Amino acid sequence: MCERLPESDRWFLSYDTSHMDLAGKWVKNGERKKALSLVAVLEGEIIANASLITAFYGARSHIGEISILVDPHFRRIYLGTWLILDLINLAMTVGLEILVVMLVEKRDAHIVESLKKLDFSERPSSRSM
Repeated sequence: MCERLPESDRWFLSYDTSHMDLAGKWVKNGERKKALSLVAVLEGEIIANASLITAFYGARSHIGEISILVDPHFRRIYLGTWLILDLINLAMTVGLEILVVMLVEKRDAHIVESLKKLDFSERPSSRSM
């Protein structure tokens, strides 16, 4: 999937999501309460992935952070929305109370609008560079 993504999308990645072995580790992760990952595969290629990362304990253990990446050829057909809905259901199953999605305001405007339809609210980031 990575080679099909625009450079502006790849710049934000922490991992090379084009490798099936990495995706397999995400999906089969034994620490179900730490990282929950979903991948969409078409004809042996990853076309989307979504992850929900949580803390084990402490002040942030009730908060999950969602990240999502969809191949440009499969955007605007609600694949990302379905993956996020699945992650919301998983988050509720493990008892999370707050979900956070970090986005770039102008670059991800279409994602922001989709998330608002799912009752997410927009807040400025408290993280500083």
